[in-house]
Amino acid sequence: MRRYVALILTGSLILSLPVKSVGSDDSNFELQTQNDIDRLVSKSSGQTDPDPWHFNNLYDPSSNSFFIPYHLWSGADWNGKKSTENCMHRVKNRWKFVDARGRDRKMRVAGPTKLIHPVTGITYETWELKTKRGSQNLVCHSRGIARVFDFRFSESEQSQLNGTECKFPAGYGWQLGASRDCDPDAPKETTVTKLIFSKDLKLVKMAYTYTKKKGFETQRADDYYEYETNKGRILHSKL
Repeated sequence: MRRYVALILTGSLILSLPVKSVGSDDSNFELQTQNDIDRLVSKSSGQTDPDPWHFNNLYDPSSNSFFIPYHLWSGADWNGKKSTENCMHRVKNRWKFVDARGRDRKMRVAGPTKLIHPVTGITYETWELKTKRGSQNLVCHSRGIARVFDFRFSESEQSQLNGTECKFPAGYGWQLGASRDCDPDAPKETTVTKLIFSKDLKLVKMAYTYTKKKGFETQRADDYYEYETNKGRILHSKL
């Protein structure tokens, strides 16, 4: 039986993709718990598929964890190479997403581009996110994607953006529902909350939160994001 999941975020009703329990063949598989994963492992057992986005190419049963491609963030084509050392890749894309105020937004994503940090003077190879208001510059590392510059931050805050946070989760070792603290000095941690696979077991969408850690103070609200393959960001909301 097909069912639909709705989320209430910032006062708006957001309808998810149709989802199903493992066993039918007319919609998508939504994973939110280990039981969901185990059922899909059983369904996909023995399957091989050259598509890099296939469940069996992303899930590691020995660690109960997923490899999250960096290209899911950028929306760029991915050839299936799981490299965390050479995670920086070429992208020229324009995200179309709903923002935290429920507005339709567009954001240009391009790179690699060189940034000489205006505060520290350090030179980075980055991706640039650009809007009419300003830009952010991000780098990749073994556990995700992190900012090194954000036009919204004050000069004192800029020094905190050292390229080690997981503003986007990527790389090996991501367990569904388990928070990861990629930067001990950053005020927020990252949790993959939902993965959606198509009826042929190809990754369609990921949802995650970026939330305040216990014992830390920040004036910035917690975040909820959704990203789709070959598109990038489709939703940003505040929790």
